[in-house]
Amino acid sequence: LLELQGKDGLRPDTIRYAVDVVVATAQRAEEDDLVKAATTARQLLEVLGHATALVSTNAEVWSAYATLHAAVGSREKALECRQREVRSLGSGGVLRWDAEEPAFERMVEASLALVEATLELNNRENLNATLLHVRNVLRRTKDSFGAHQRYQELEDACVKLARAFEDE
Repeated sequence: LLELQGKDGLRPDTIRYAVDVVVATAQRAEEDDLVKAATTARQLLEVLGHATALVSTNAEVWSAYATLHAAVGSREKALECRQREVRSLGSGGVLRWDAEEPAFERMVEASLALVEATLELNNRENLNATLLHVRNVLRRTKDSFGAHQRYQELEDACVKLARAFEDE
């Protein structure tokens, strides 16, 4: 596997690259290569497990971890990682996603991925938690980004979540 840690800590860009390569390889693999891809995916899951234990507040690491879990069919773990990803983005005040456009777009990206993972499981408790999260993001960003296309996408996702919650 690639070197995933530099002297300044984890390298999320390298982690994301490794995950993307493993997922792409698994998706197009022939039967013989599928075993290799599965083995590499297992190894990378183990590495990411250690990485998230060391640095639990890096949203990019949680995003990569969620992508890999989803690729191997572990939907519950993928959802858990997506929840941690949005929590990481919202904590510490490092990203001012309610006022700065790039940070807002990153929060919407993570929130939409969380919505997708939540809808796949269709569990009432998770639907409610994600619905509360999305409504909070919409409420906090309405004044700054209410006319933004990404805001509209998140608003549409909120409607889907609300319908799923009512139907559950």
